[in-house]
Amino acid sequence: MKTIAAALAVTIMLGSPALAQMHPRQAPPSHFYLYGEYNYYTDSSDFRGGGGGLGWNFNRYLGVQAGAQFLSASTVANVDTTLLYGEAKLSWPLTDSFSVYASLGVAMGMPRPASRC
Repeated sequence: MKTIAAALAVTIMLGSPALAQMHPRQAPPSHFYLYGEYNYYTDSSDFRGGGGGLGWNFNRYLGVQAGAQFLSASTVANVDTTLLYGEAKLSWPLTDSFSVYASLGVAMGMPRPASRC
């Protein structure tokens, strides 16, 4: 009986490090991100465009982002402009990979010169 108890104790002690290695390591959070977007508005002005930007998260709740959008419309008004923007972002993480956020910032629009045909 003592032999079985000793063998069981040795098996448990040798098996413990193997169990510890089976747990996945948590990856460090990524603070820098890039994003892109495409816009198409179907109202009477028929705006369309896209853009992109980059951002930095200080922690799970606060961050900043900046980017540019390129908009154009040709049906009602001939619009061709570039918007540059920067904003502060407040996030509410619902899960580890999904957050709801609100942002507040400033934007500056610059009309692009009309092309000459």
